[in-house]
Amino acid sequence: MFNDTTLASYHNFPIDARDFGAIDHKMPNEVNMNLQIKYQGANIKSSAVMNFNDSKLKINGGITLTVNPTTEMNFSGINGGIETFPNSQMIFPQDFVINLKSNTYSNCNGTNFSTLDEGIYWNGFYSLSPSLISFQNCTFNNTYSSVRVIDSYNNPINIINNNFNIPLSNALDIQNAKRIYIYGNNFLLSDEISSSSSGIKINNFNLQGGVSKISIVLENNYFRNGKLHLIIKGLAGNYMPIFVTNNYFGDSPENIVLMYVSGDITNNIINNNFDYHNAFALFGFQFNY
Repeated sequence: MFNDTTLASYHNFPIDARDFGAIDHKMPNEVNMNLQIKYQGANIKSSAVMNFNDSKLKINGGITLTVNPTTEMNFSGINGGIETFPNSQMIFPQDFVINLKSNTYSNCNGTNFSTLDEGIYWNGFYSLSPSLISFQNCTFNNTYSSVRVIDSYNNPINIINNNFNIPLSNALDIQNAKRIYIYGNNFLLSDEISSSSSGIKINNFNLQGGVSKISIVLENNYFRNGKLHLIIKGLAGNYMPIFVTNNYFGDSPENIVLMYVSGDITNNIINNNFDYHNAFALFGFQFNY
């Protein structure tokens, strides 16, 4: 931690940590960093941004990374990405977001994502044209939208055995993706009637190469409460194949909305005691039940 009383010393960034006693790693395989820049006890920059260009952030098992007061973490470059291991934690301030830009990736396993306090919310993961999105055995707390993915096309999205606890918006918001595997997740949504808390939203309105080679599988997921559990939209005139099986849908104003899709919907349970609910809304479909 730099906590010098001469603010002028820190006006010119970047700071070379070697000037302050850091080891000069010529070819480091891992870099562990815990850095705060303060002036007389106050953070110099309250809206700092962390940028990883062609770099990977790895959080080993048992590690807790508390991010404060940074507003966002950006990954770019073909080698950029975030990788986490079981029993790790990431704790964020209000409105924090992790941006994964073109060709970057996330590969997170067994991590608890949360905020500094229960009463504040963070913006989750936002991915634009990623090479891989993978979350397994993770827990998402206090998010607006937990995972948003745009234009992954043929690159895989794997969401397996995670807990999504009361997101304010969509737990999963996916646009233009052909390879989606969502298995064994718990979507515990808000029970407030006025809430917009929802489970899964998939909107494929601009697929490169049409609907060929699409694999969208939702299996063994549990949905409870919220405004809407599952909505999948294809493009009019192109029936997008899906496979939805062995899922449990509980109380909600709307359980399932499907538009311009085809495929199999089998062995799902809808146990909805909500007044004036809509279990199924189907538009332009071809199905086997």
